[in-house]
Amino acid sequence: MKKLLASTLLAFASTLLLPFAADAAPTISRQPTATQSVDAGSNVTLSVAATGSGTLSYQWQKDGVDLPEKISATISLTNVQPAHIGYYTCKVTDSVGTTTSAQATLNLNGVPFGIWQGLVGYYPFDGNADDRSLSGLDGIVSGAVLSVDRFGQTDSCYEFSRTGDGIGNAVANRPIWHSFTVSVWFKAGEADTLQPESDGGTNYWYYSHFLIPAQNGLLTRINHGVRVWSQ
Repeated sequence: MKKLLASTLLAFASTLLLPFAADAAPTISRQPTATQSVDAGSNVTLSVAATGSGTLSYQWQKDGVDLPEKISATISLTNVQPAHIGYYTCKVTDSVGTTTSAQATLNLNGVPFGIWQGLVGYYPFDGNADDRSLSGLDGIVSGAVLSVDRFGQTDSCYEFSRTGDGIGNAVANRPIWHSFTVSVWFKAGEADTLQPESDGGTNYWYYSHFLIPAQNGLLTRINHGVRVWSQ
């Protein structure tokens, strides 16, 4: 009887000493391709493989900003353009926590990386005020009308002719940056301190590159496209 009791206690003690698998944040077993350099118009695929506790969810980011609808382990970028240039990562989340993948760099052959990397909004005004970056921050036009740009192309800029005209957006949960840079071409109503570039006639177009503190502002007098970078 004493031997049986001793054996039972020994077996019970052994089970207490066995290691147990604690829940943990996801493990990424396959990282996205570190660097891809492609020609404009190409298609690019980015993917990860991961394991974790419970159901996994995915959120891809470009330059640290969430990409709308890019929420699967594999994403495709079709007809890539300069606005796609940048650093991509994927956040994988399970019931315990989140793990971020290694960084994947996307280059476009013949296009300077530094000019486009970090782009969070791109508005070429090619017939509308849609955002041509991947951020989904499409503009909502209020009062402004499409017009002829500095190259003579129709419906390629917006004209602001009265107080209250503007282009904004109503995107829910849009990112808030501490500061951001705006690069814009515009035609002023009268001469100012900016250096003009003549279009060959009597009209002058101006280029401005300026830093804006984080606030809900409204850009006005915008012609022939706007590019916005996070800082």
